[in-house]
Amino acid sequence: MRVVFALLVLAPLLAALGGCRHRYDPVHNPARIERFERNLIRLAARDSGCAEVQVQPVRIGETLWVANTCTGPREYFLGCRARGRRWSHCRWRRIDTVAEAAAPALQCPAAQVGQQLGASPHERVAVGCGRQVAMQLQCNQVGCGWIALATAPPAPAPSSGGAVIVIVPPPD
Repeated sequence: MRVVFALLVLAPLLAALGGCRHRYDPVHNPARIERFERNLIRLAARDSGCAEVQVQPVRIGETLWVANTCTGPREYFLGCRARGRRWSHCRWRRIDTVAEAAAPALQCPAAQVGQQLGASPHERVAVGCGRQVAMQLQCNQVGCGWIALATAPPAPAPSSGGAVIVIVPPPD
């Protein structure tokens, strides 16, 4: 009888303290994160046209990853819906690239927009058509997107005519 009483008292207490949270929460469950990252590698390889071995996923936020590919970084948002206490229906959502988001602000085709790293993985500087604009990645519960913060003076022309490839280092 005491065992049943103890279970009835301890079960709600453990649930309230988050004792069962990590079992179903994909953001904190290492086994599920590994599976999500494998799916991200396949998706980023398909989106970029690179081989899967050329894709390096880096987690930069709770539900935000950067896939470093042979064509440059691509950001993805892991969107999950909560069903009661369980998380379900998780899927990757591709975030527009910096070039796609900066093209209207720079008044330049996305194919001519390059990017440079900012102070953090959430910040970049988009350069194209003699202009540059600071971009910041902002997220909410639904998704993420690059937002143009401010235009800056024209950037110096790159010395080589090739595309700029940026590799995002993992956070410390």
